Amino acid sequence: MSDEVFQKVADCSSAKAMWDTLNQIVAGSVDERKDRRSNLISQYENFKKTDAESVEAMYTRLSSIINELRTLDKDISLIEVNDKILMCFPST
Repeated sequence: MSDEVFQKVADCSSAKAMWDTLNQIVAGSVDERKDRRSNLISQYENFKKTDAESVEAMYTRLSSIINELRTLDKDISLIEVNDKILMCFPST
């Protein structure tokens, strides 16, 4: 924990206040979370594999988006993820 974060938490008078302060520092305000969630949903919906990108790199990039969405209470099922991956490849 950085000194700056420690100082903000050390000033709290209860565990609940400490938790709320840490949550605010890490997650941001409600508006920031909504904006981030909206941006990530857009990234997910428009996700495509780039020509120069390996399958592994594509999957890593998609997983990062999905994991961040899940931390922001957006559930994406395994079926949806599999469909998204399959849509990245040309049909034969």
